[in-house]
Amino acid sequence: GWAVLLDALGGGDDDDDDDPAHLGGGGGGADSGGCGGTLEKLDVSGNDLDADCFDDTRVVPLFRGQPKLATLNADDNELQVQGVANLARALDALSLASGGGKKCALEALSVASNDVNSKGPAVVRLAEVLKAKCPNFTSLNIDGNGLTDDAVGHLTDILQDKLRPLDDNDPDADPEDEDDDLDDIIHAAAKIDLKKKRRRPLLEMYKAQRAIALAAVLLLR
Repeated sequence: GWAVLLDALGGGDDDDDDDPAHLGGGGGGADSGGCGGTLEKLDVSGNDLDADCFDDTRVVPLFRGQPKLATLNADDNELQVQGVANLARALDALSLASGGGKKCALEALSVASNDVNSKGPAVVRLAEVLKAKCPNFTSLNIDGNGLTDDAVGHLTDILQDKLRPLDDNDPDADPEDEDDDLDDIIHAAAKIDLKKKRRRPLLEMYKAQRAIALAAVLLLR
């Protein structure tokens, strides 16, 4: 899917730049909007893209072919810490390849919920590159990645108000624990004796609705 998208971004007629090119979930195809080098927004969220998809052999050609690309949304993929490191190197290589004269046009990058779980070096390097090589950069969303407090502190020092809120960042979160909690909720809901509704309909209905609501919250995290 990623290779198909990169090929699609290489040509076509101009279209409305207000609609971001989007790689359909599951790699079902690419919609470049016929951007032909004028693409400003790219959404590849939720496509199970891994670290290799963001190394310099892929990212550098993307930004070279789309010099106006200002917004990249790669939320809900599988970059992990290596993907963040790869992206930082690629953006740095983009500037070096152009002799440092041509800066990256990137203004907003979103890599939320990518299982980064980093203590700092990779995400700090990414922030440093964004600040040094992308003069128009205004927004990094890296929420939901389990960054340590030290990493968050370094990011804040570097990017300041360009770092989006980290409301869902939990450095102590364990995905296996969340799965266990969900199982407990589902089992509790399954044990509700529906026959009791006849005697205590309001109480039993409340229990069922609460269990369903909690399960939905955990599934959406």
